[in-house]
Order: sequence, then C-alpha cells, then structure tokens
Amino acid sequence: MPRICVLFLVMLLLLAPAFGQPPRRPVPKPTATQRPVNNPRPGRSYPQYAHGLFVFGGEVKAQNLNGFTVAGMDAQGKARTMRFRLAEGGKFPEDVKLGSRVAVQYTTTLESALYEVVRCRKLPDGEDFPTPSFPENK
Repeated sequence: MPRICVLFLVMLLLLAPAFGQPPRRPVPKPTATQRPVNNPRPGRSYPQYAHGLFVFGGEVKAQNLNGFTVAGMDAQGKARTMRFRLAEGGKFPEDVKLGSRVAVQYTTTLESALYEVVRCRKLPDGEDFPTPSFPENK
C-alpha cells in the first residue's frame, strides 16, 4: 500500500504543472501584409528612404491604372525593362503617354516585385536614357 501511495504522489507531482496552466498554442507568424514596410506613403515627408532612391530613364511600353512599364537603360548602360507602380493616390503626369520618354525616380518595396514611383517626368529631347536627372526643387 505505501508503494502505491508513493507512486501515486510521484505521478501527481510530475503531472501537476500541466494541470494549472492553459494549453500551449503556437504563435502565428505575421503574414506579408502584417509585416511593417519601410517605404514611403503619400501625405508624409520623405526624409529617409529605407532602400534608397534610384533613377531610371526609358520609354513607356505599357500603362494601366496603378502602374506602368518602362524599357530603357540603367546607370551602367545595361538595357532593362522595369515595372513601376504608383503610390496610393498617385497620378501620372499628363504629358506621359505610351511611347513617351520618361525619367522615373523610384524606391524599392518589400511587399512586391514592383518599384514604387516617387516622381516621374517626361524627358526633354536630347537628354540621354542612362543619365536622367531630377532637379532638387519639388
């Protein structure tokens, strides 16, 4: 009889921590939409861009409601085709149409393969694709 009591007490002591606590649940990992993204949004100042500001020049090949595709050359003179998206509430400059030559100032985002447009302007005749520039006045 004493052995059974001792055995019962030992088992009770081993199982006691499990009785007083709620069951463990796995902590859900945040999804891509819940993760904080350090990219600029309209209506805010842009003192620092998390991933830097870049400039690309080329010809508009496709355009839709929230973005466009530009074929041109990067800063190293390599031919590239890049897809850009407008920031929320962003609008195309009126003089930018299909086939027009543009300079796009953009930043990268974590949430997609697109690049987010900060500024876009039509390139004047004679300005080269690899070296488009933006005046500092906004």
